Amino acid sequence: MGGHNVAYHLRTNKYVERRLFLDVLSRVRIWTGASDYFYVSLGGRFLEDFRSVNDHLGIEKMISLEVDESTWKRQLFNSPYGFVECRNDSTEVFVREFDSFAAKNDTSKFIVWLDFANADERHKQLLEFQELVSKMRPGDVAKITMNANYSSRAPRSDFKTKGQYETYLLAELKDDLEDYTPAGGIEKRHLQPAAYARFLADAIRIAATKATESATDITPVALLSCRYSDGPHQMLTVTLVVADESIKTTVDDDIHFREFKFRSHKWDQVHRIDVPHLSLKERRTINSLLGKMELSEIHEKFGFLFAESEADSLKLIESYASHYRRYPGFTPLPAS
Repeated sequence: MGGHNVAYHLRTNKYVERRLFLDVLSRVRIWTGASDYFYVSLGGRFLEDFRSVNDHLGIEKMISLEVDESTWKRQLFNSPYGFVECRNDSTEVFVREFDSFAAKNDTSKFIVWLDFANADERHKQLLEFQELVSKMRPGDVAKITMNANYSSRAPRSDFKTKGQYETYLLAELKDDLEDYTPAGGIEKRHLQPAAYARFLADAIRIAATKATESATDITPVALLSCRYSDGPHQMLTVTLVVADESIKTTVDDDIHFREFKFRSHKWDQVHRIDVPHLSLKERRTINSLLGKMELSEIHEKFGFLFAESEADSLKLIESYASHYRRYPGFTPLPAS
């Protein structure tokens, strides 16, 4: 089953990333002082992010985009609220018509999330993101999700030698990005998960910079960059706010956000999200000891490992401790 067929509330790392996104959006609302936001994204079959955005931010102007007719019809059935407009349309069409859409809603600010999964359309995706940002106004938020698995084009087993495989990947990735390729180009050192995520985040920076280069008083400010995997592919998300001088100064002066552990001070400062799958009892045990013991001591109390090595097991506990309040909780349906 492909990742797009799985509800994100069943994918732990993806769920945590969405909660971090909500944390950032809460700060944006403070900086802009705006209560009237329009939220647009690709809701998938279950529109879980729409429920979360409404629960946390009270936003009631919402549009979900979906090109697949069957999924769109399922969205209509699963829509959590009557005010969510489910459109059988593409992000490409929405971005193309964003000017007229924004003009009709000129009292609103916008949060638009372009959630891309295809690994062979990176240039097209960056171009679409650039077009979106170029049409945004100060206080608007743009988020992009991209496939950050550098080997997604072909498996290593298709090639006889390591060198042949790397040469193929470098050529493909160069063709993918074209004019969004960061300075220095793509090299073998980028063919690692963390390095490639940073490289792709820098390509997103180029797209955002191109979008605003003709505006003297507007700049894109990176807020959050994350990478995670809940399956075979690493995904990258980057969130920015379109800022004028006033908003940029407010962001820079926000002490709480400056100290926010997961703030991306630079575009390529990409935070890895890798939390363990824990039972309810394991979570309760950790939660009850947080603040009372060192994490290494909590780890020792279990008497078993959460990963193959003790060091990796402790890292997972440390990651959980960083995100314990963002960790998903699943409740089974009552017996009929």
